[in-house]
Amino acid sequence: MLVTSPRNLDEALRLSEYCDAYLVGLEGFCPKHRNLFTLEELKKLCLFKKKVIVRLDLMLFEEHIKDLDDICKVLKNLGVSFYANDLGVIQILKENDLVFIFSLSGDAKGLEDVLHILKLNKVTIVSITNMQQNKLSILADYRLYMFSSPLELEQKLIHNSFSNAYVVIEYLFRAYFKYKTEVENV
Repeated sequence: MLVTSPRNLDEALRLSEYCDAYLVGLEGFCPKHRNLFTLEELKKLCLFKKKVIVRLDLMLFEEHIKDLDDICKVLKNLGVSFYANDLGVIQILKENDLVFIFSLSGDAKGLEDVLHILKLNKVTIVSITNMQQNKLSILADYRLYMFSSPLELEQKLIHNSFSNAYVVIEYLFRAYFKYKTEVENV
């Protein structure tokens, strides 16, 4: 499943032939998400016949808990999947889905919980990490490595560049785009 986060309806329409699902935030209920949609826009997004996944912010709902039931009913009626924590989107992935996980160290806090859920759901995991043994690369089905050298910017300020990951991401995107184009032309 290829999931994308369109910034608006126009971008969602342009991406619709290349993706299987949209991941967006609900305006007013997910202030940290950059791709916020109103309920009206969500209704239009559902017309694209793609899976729509909405992130809700539980911290915000503590103040507006009475609104949570109403929002959840509306989203269910639209056929929209929704989650209210960072593990929620992971839980909807299933067998035959492919997920890429990028981590400089490969040992990020909370990563084991995510990997455990993905393994239980038989999701294929591709790791992209620094060239070293780590939890993520050990548990991944496929491993891609990159080099990241620490660079001292100022006294005691060390920066590890993640720019090599962008090259890998760009290559993967272009290869997938080429594959989708070839499949559609057959």
